[in-house]
Parts: sequence; structure tokens; C-alpha cells
Amino acid sequence: MDRMSKTIDEIAFQTNLLALNAAVEAARAGDAGKGFAVVTEEVRNLAQRSAEAARNTTELIEESTRNTQTGVQVNAEVATYLEEINSVSGQVNTLIKSVAKTVNGQVKVIQELNDKVISTDQDIQANTASAEQSATAAQELASQAVELKRILGTGQTRASAPAVRRAPKPVARKKTAPKPVPQSTAPSSCQIRHSENWAPW
Repeated sequence: MDRMSKTIDEIAFQTNLLALNAAVEAARAGDAGKGFAVVTEEVRNLAQRSAEAARNTTELIEESTRNTQTGVQVNAEVATYLEEINSVSGQVNTLIKSVAKTVNGQVKVIQELNDKVISTDQDIQANTASAEQSATAAQELASQAVELKRILGTGQTRASAPAVRRAPKPVARKKTAPKPVPQSTAPSSCQIRHSENWAPW
């Protein structure tokens, strides 16, 4: 594009130079060269417009070149950013895998703790049931002990009651009387006092 612009500029310069020479020749010809002078002026104007268009084209080409270079630079920067994004994406992927691994480990630990809590709860329930059974057995033993005490107390009472009834009769002292005094059915005062000296078992 730069060569084309230079070529157009050179052509416009040469055309302008030829138009200038033609204008000089037309002036020398006098009245005969007036028509040729008009054509020469138009050619000269056309050469000037061509030169101006060539300059504008050159400026546009230079601007396009600068824009192209800027685009290339932007593309390079974008490529750099994309590489950084790719690198960061890899790091994020690694971190996600690490977090997932950690979460899985924590899930296993929580599951184990849950199992231990369930096992402990079952043990507590079993211990509670055993404690209730032990308490029931203790109450039964206490009831049996009370009943045994009651039976033993009743047995002692029964054992002491016949002792009063079966107290040996005192031997009557011999008197000078020929015959002993017959014993009456009602207990005498001496017999009652003698029986009261017996202590219960």
C-alpha cells in the first residue's frame, strides 16, 4: 500500500509538471493556444486533486497501519490475559479438587461421629435399661428383706409365746402337812410371779 501511494503521488507530480509545461507553450502560442491553455489548466487541477487524494490515501494507510499494529498489540495482550486466565483456571481447578477431597474427608469424619453418637446412645439406653432392672431387683430385694424381717419377727413372737405357756411348774416345798395342797386350775400369785422372771428369746 505504501508503494502504491508513492506511485500515485509521483504520477500526480509528473502530470502537474506536464500541465505546467503545456501552459507555458500555450502562452507562447498566443491566441492560437488559448483553447489548449484551458485544457492544460484542467489537467493541472486534476493532477493537484490526484496528489491530494494520494496524500489522503497515504494518511489513511498510515492510520490503518497504526491501527493494525495496535490491534496486534491488543491481540498479544489478550493472548497474555488468556494464558493468565488459563493458569488461574488450572489453579482454581486444583483448589476445587482439594476442597472436594477435604469435604469428603469431613463427611467421613462426620459419619463416623454420627455412628459413634448412635452407638453411645444405644449404650446409654442399654445402661438405662440395666439400671432400671437393677433398681427393680433392688426394690424386690428390699421387699423380700422386709418380708423376711417380718417373718423372722413373727417367728420370734411365736417362739416366745409358748415359753410363757410351757414354763415349768415350780416344785412345791414339802410341808409338815401329810398331804400337799392340790393345784387349782387358776394360776396362783406365786406361779405368775415366777413366770414373769422368764425373759423372751
